[in-house]
Amino acid sequence: DVVLTVKDPAKEPEKSVKVQSGGSLTLFLPDFPGTVWGIEGADKTLGKVKEEVIPGFAPHTNGHQFKWEGLKGGLKHKLQLSNRKVGEKGGKPNSTFMLTVETT
Repeated sequence: DVVLTVKDPAKEPEKSVKVQSGGSLTLFLPDFPGTVWGIEGADKTLGKVKEEVIPGFAPHTNGHQFKWEGLKGGLKHKLQLSNRKVGEKGGKPNSTFMLTVETT
């Protein structure tokens, strides 16, 4: 099982991880005040993601948890996550984060 915490996506806009077949991946990103993270064009081959907001991730900032379980082996996935103002659906995001997942 892999847990990835990114405290400042502006400094770390991209990460790659390896996860064993059948394992899980948990990603934590900061939900800055008035914003929320979402997955752009979700990769269905990873399976359904479980999302949760975690209070107290950093001072005055909640965390956003994305968790995938039971990942299938032998695949490579690229996910783009976007941070937008709460309630905003389109337009340019405040920031983005690219996650590459390789399952073995």
